[in-house]
Amino acid sequence: ITAESALPKLHDSISIKGFPHLCGQASIITRITGTSASDEVVILGVHLDSTNLIPFLPAPGADDDGSGSVTILEAYRALISTGFQPNKTIEFHWYSSEEPGLLGLQVIAKAYEMAATNV
Repeated sequence: ITAESALPKLHDSISIKGFPHLCGQASIITRITGTSASDEVVILGVHLDSTNLIPFLPAPGADDDGSGSVTILEAYRALISTGFQPNKTIEFHWYSSEEPGLLGLQVIAKAYEMAATNV
């Protein structure tokens, strides 16, 4: 979506990275760096459905948080396609390992706390 939708002036301000977890499924963090000197970060987050590593057990898929994942993905696409450059840095988070207890979110929140990220 970034390659197809982002205006060229935004390419240097967008980054996408996986945030690895012990469960083997990474969370995804997409960042649009803000134009101001502020160190504040605005986060929009949803959970990814965890893959089920045990055969024949259900994984909720689209009926669980597919709608949330697609909603912030579309918000991201709409912003970058207009050339929107935020004052504050915006991050879009897709948290993995949520079905067993919000594990991806908790690990990222702890990492941001340890790094003193101004959320």
